[in-house]
Amino acid sequence: MLLIPHAENLVNKAVELALSGDVQALKLCLDRLIPRATGQCFQVDMNVLDVEQTQNLSAIGRHIINLMLAGNMAPEDAQKFLVTLDSHRKLIEHY
Repeated sequence: MLLIPHAENLVNKAVELALSGDVQALKLCLDRLIPRATGQCFQVDMNVLDVEQTQNLSAIGRHIINLMLAGNMAPEDAQKFLVTLDSHRKLIEHY
């Protein structure tokens, strides 16, 4: 890539411009420091189920899938939640 040899100078210049008030350079720097959230935050009310009981985890998983199917949760968020739920299940079963 042609820019790689100049990467340090380009980064320094972007920071210099940002610090001098260049709004576009500031946005560029902040976007690298604080990446945008890809999904939305959501709250799942699972107070009635004990997440420490493995038999409840499938009910929680079905609830997440139903939220997604109803359009109340993005598929990528549901997938992340289900992966986390499966990791939690493995921890419970292991210990």
